[in-house]
Amino acid sequence: MKGNKWLIGIFCILFLLSLFVLSACSPKENVIKRDIFALGTWIEFQVYAPEEKAAFVDEALLMVQDIDNRMSARVDMSEISKINKNAGIGPVKVSEDTFAVIEKGLSYGKTTDGYFDILVGPLIRLWGFYDDVQHVPAEEKIKELLPLTDLDKIEIDPDTKEIFLTEKGMALDLGGIAKGYAADEIADYLKGKGIEKGILNFGGNLWVLGQKNQKEDWNIGIRHPAKEEITQIVSLPLSDGCAVTSGSYERYFEENGIRYSHILDPKTGKSVDNNVASVTVIGKNSADCDAVSTAVVLLGEEKGLRLLKELSMEGVIITNDKQIIATENIYKNIKVMDNSYRLVK
Repeated sequence: MKGNKWLIGIFCILFLLSLFVLSACSPKENVIKRDIFALGTWIEFQVYAPEEKAAFVDEALLMVQDIDNRMSARVDMSEISKINKNAGIGPVKVSEDTFAVIEKGLSYGKTTDGYFDILVGPLIRLWGFYDDVQHVPAEEKIKELLPLTDLDKIEIDPDTKEIFLTEKGMALDLGGIAKGYAADEIADYLKGKGIEKGILNFGGNLWVLGQKNQKEDWNIGIRHPAKEEITQIVSLPLSDGCAVTSGSYERYFEENGIRYSHILDPKTGKSVDNNVASVTVIGKNSADCDAVSTAVVLLGEEKGLRLLKELSMEGVIITNDKQIIATENIYKNIKVMDNSYRLVK
């Protein structure tokens, strides 16, 4: 049941994507569809291009698999796993793009005062989110691991592209940024091959290429965070850009009648517990939106909105007390589907 809720959430995203985005395309356009399970989620490509471009879409799938093989903590021989296995032992040389993602993750760690933390691997493992046996760990176990999430304890060498986790037990996890990086890479690759229209869905990380048509942007939907059934709470226009949603409702388990989210607070080691239900960040770089959306969920609506403004990023924060908080440029174009929620800015 625990794992099924996560998969149901993914399928809901795919359904909403087809409902709000794909149905608007001309039936005369050739549609190339591909999907793959990678980076811990189902990934779906739907692009509009001549059939001879299909080989490029197939190549894009291989690119995603390659990124997963190098950057996933769940892949035993990935570069990230090698770094983790050598924690407290010695540095590990990695590829340039893996190094760049780690470097960006550390940068956002500083920007967000440590709320975005790529060293939460030990906590994720402790809570059981690497498998289907999640549980609430003992307080003393959490306290034991908290020092291992200190971002100052990772050493990086830009010249040699080496990464060193200085204490045994430390573990990197790029789950809050690698999907965004992959989406950016695929979007850039397909555009470079002349594919200028389509939708790339990385399980909540959405990249739309171009516009729906010459007169209209795509119309994307944000899933209702308080309903189990497939439904949307917000729709908004988007063209040639990305929208990344993070939320405490996305993946969770219940114990003794209490719901625990997969988003863990690196300050406390516990499941996030605040008024934020979901955060969607809009922009032109999915890796940035990925990291920031996670940080805003943890920061809460007030500090989260302040972070968005400081970074000049656009976003939508949906709260448990039924507010939809939108940044100024989104506020004027947003459409709310549930009248019990109040739109504010």
